[in-house]
Amino acid sequence: MKQTIFLLFAIALVFTSCETEVDLNAPYKNTTVIFGLLDPDYNGDNVISVQDTQWIKINRTFLGEGDNNSYAAVRDSSEYSDEDFVRKVVERIVDGNVVDEYELVSTTVSNRQMNGIFYGPDQTMYYFVPSAPGLDQNSEYRVVLEFTDGREVSATTKVVSYNSFSWLTPQQNATFILASVSTNGGFNYTSEVAIRWNAASNANIYDARLRFHYTEMKYENADWSGAPVSVTPKFLDYYLGSISDDEITNGQLLKITFDGRAFFSFLQNNLVADQRIRRIIGTYDTQQQRTECFDVMLTMGNNDLKSYIEVNSPSTGVVQERPIYTNVSNGIGLFASRGTRNLVGLPMIAFDNNNQPNSGNLRALVQSEYTAALNFCDPNGSSDFPCGN
Repeated sequence: MKQTIFLLFAIALVFTSCETEVDLNAPYKNTTVIFGLLDPDYNGDNVISVQDTQWIKINRTFLGEGDNNSYAAVRDSSEYSDEDFVRKVVERIVDGNVVDEYELVSTTVSNRQMNGIFYGPDQTMYYFVPSAPGLDQNSEYRVVLEFTDGREVSATTKVVSYNSFSWLTPQQNATFILASVSTNGGFNYTSEVAIRWNAASNANIYDARLRFHYTEMKYENADWSGAPVSVTPKFLDYYLGSISDDEITNGQLLKITFDGRAFFSFLQNNLVADQRIRRIIGTYDTQQQRTECFDVMLTMGNNDLKSYIEVNSPSTGVVQERPIYTNVSNGIGLFASRGTRNLVGLPMIAFDNNNQPNSGNLRALVQSEYTAALNFCDPNGSSDFPCGN
């Protein structure tokens, strides 16, 4: 009996030892990858129009013998040709019925920076131009891809709608107070500067930024004598916070607060203190007779985008593996909607509750312990801190 068992073991060992190579590649399956974010105001100019062309990225997975990093650098490995499609369209849907259809047009763009393993700078993008005046915010949109091999890939999403959106604070002509001058000549920083708005429709996630505009003038000498060597308009974006909630309703009051002191500290940490550099705050509007330097920029996304961001956020728990989120049928990727609402050209000088000018923002930029060394000045010639030498 022992001899029989030993013989069977020896035979099994011979057969299992014959194959020494292992095929790590599974049978190839052509999987379509879609990434598209429909944006009613793609240009960010607060106007919905047909100029806001909508863009969608369509790729495919690849598999081959050898180093997949090499395949990633080959454009044909990841892209389809127009001959691969029977039909590639975006449908506009109202109450479950298709009321419009737009052909997806392929084009080559050459602006991809070569900072990763994938091919570039040339890549294929697909776009469609909605009917006037632009994306219908009361409709759903569905991308439909039909391939010559018989496959159909689709995805549907609702569009972010601005119908119920409105700014509450700040207003276009009334900026916020980041700092006030105290009685002893120091500064009182506002601990909770508020940004308030009424929620848009179909938007469940919001990100807010404060953009600060300035012009950097670089001189050869520390006394700023003679003409500047360079004059460069610049800006810095300060992240204010985010809101993410499944239960946000149309027109609901939403608020993000931030610390005024932290903003000036942010400028200190992100700008170089150099006596040869002078910085002009914003631009002077001669008609309004005010210096304008702030933009409040609010980016929002629908529930599909919210879910995608949440699933792909860094894991903070013990379990590091995350599920793959996709709303693409018979493929992978994301087809969602985002939007932007911006308050542009807010003035530097704020007004208090008694409608009296509050120069705290300006004085803090020029004199505070955080930014005094950054050499800010006001382009308003009548200011207490004018840029004129």
